[in-house]
Amino acid sequence: MLCKEEVRSPFHRIFQNLKFYLFFQKTVNFVYGGLDNKIRNLLSENITPGSLALDIGCGTGEYSGISGGKCLSIDLNMKYLSYAISNSGKNHVKYLCMSSSRMGLQDGCIATVYAVRLFHHLSDDDIRGTLREVMRLLKPDGKIVFFDIVDPGPGKPFLRRLTLMDRGKYVRSFDENSKLLEDVLGEAKEKRIVYFSGNPFPYGLWTFSN
Repeated sequence: MLCKEEVRSPFHRIFQNLKFYLFFQKTVNFVYGGLDNKIRNLLSENITPGSLALDIGCGTGEYSGISGGKCLSIDLNMKYLSYAISNSGKNHVKYLCMSSSRMGLQDGCIATVYAVRLFHHLSDDDIRGTLREVMRLLKPDGKIVFFDIVDPGPGKPFLRRLTLMDRGKYVRSFDENSKLLEDVLGEAKEKRIVYFSGNPFPYGLWTFSN
């Protein structure tokens, strides 16, 4: 795992500024040919249409409400949530400030749970707590979809160095993520490394059924 306390720099602190973060996200999206839309399309293929969904770590709301049904979107960053509320225009999405490991929602109430680029911001223990809470909330026939960046590996030192510039402190390899998720949720229905056209960075996709 790329635990990055030793390489943190003023660059990471700049990302705490919402305006810079949004500018950077738009720039990355442009450079990599509509990356956000590619991720939305991938998620849409794996999320039950019209289902009650829970978007964990929603940030500024880029991927909230993609199921088309009602969606609860949660995050701990109020600046990001305020931006999402002001700019989403999605009446079927409700934004809430709460921890992913203690959401205070009714047991078995959610049909689809998904998280996009969240887990590299969380420690192993925080992920385990989140996964246990997800299992409590999921309906008996529910579905879980996780998408995140993964460590490009020592064979790609330049990409690895760029990955270290991300704000997340816990960038894991695909296998490390898989083990962490499957230790709590059981065997994944699908797990694979994803590359998008024109983008050299690897991502991981994992889906689980209750």
